[in-house]
Amino acid sequence: MLLEARDIEKSYVGSRVLKSVSVALKPGSITALIGPNGAGKTTLFDIISGFVQADSGMVRYSGEEITRKPAFLRARRGIVKTFQIPHEFGGLSVLDNLLVASSDQIGERFPVGLWSRRAAREQERVNTETAYGILEFLGLLASREVKAETLSAGEKKLLELARALMLAPRLLMLDEPLAGVPVSVGEQILEHLVDIGAQGKTLLIVEHNLEAVMRVADWVYVLVDGELLASGRPSDVQCNERVQAAYLGKA
Repeated sequence: MLLEARDIEKSYVGSRVLKSVSVALKPGSITALIGPNGAGKTTLFDIISGFVQADSGMVRYSGEEITRKPAFLRARRGIVKTFQIPHEFGGLSVLDNLLVASSDQIGERFPVGLWSRRAAREQERVNTETAYGILEFLGLLASREVKAETLSAGEKKLLELARALMLAPRLLMLDEPLAGVPVSVGEQILEHLVDIGAQGKTLLIVEHNLEAVMRVADWVYVLVDGELLASGRPSDVQCNERVQAAYLGKA
């Protein structure tokens, strides 16, 4: 497994949000985390990405325990998260939004950057080339010089995804990637996610659009009231009577 979260517990002000939840992500898979509002999806998502610490339990990634490692160290190891509400640098161009996301830039190191200008320029050239490739892949290349604040909601979602890809993630975590975008853009995003998975990336998706996520996921976990209600292939989960009763509202 690329990542395992075992027996995760989390409480806020005496209320148990997660109750001994365990999930596992296979390398190169697309895994969906679904459930009704208040199920604990976002909390589990944030614990895996390092933005929230679990009360108990263990998170292991690529053979290493990372339970107490902060989000920035997990990002350096390849665990990269996108946000439901995009956080673009509005005054910068689309291209510059990607370039500032590039990690370990020589020119930003002091004093190394002072005498490594040639290496810094070469790195900038490579980063720009990488950014162009990502923008072309996501259909944003023509908007590369446009200020990010002028983009549509759907384009901002794509930009959020583009910046995450600049970090060359091994595990890409997407928080409601289809929320707030037109159906046509949502279809584009889904196609891109399938293509990213085909490139060998591992994806973990929190999404309320069940029809969409069931089309692309290899495996689905269902959370209800902080507990893992069911897991399995999308077709199996959809036929699960407990899931239908608790999540889909069917008796």
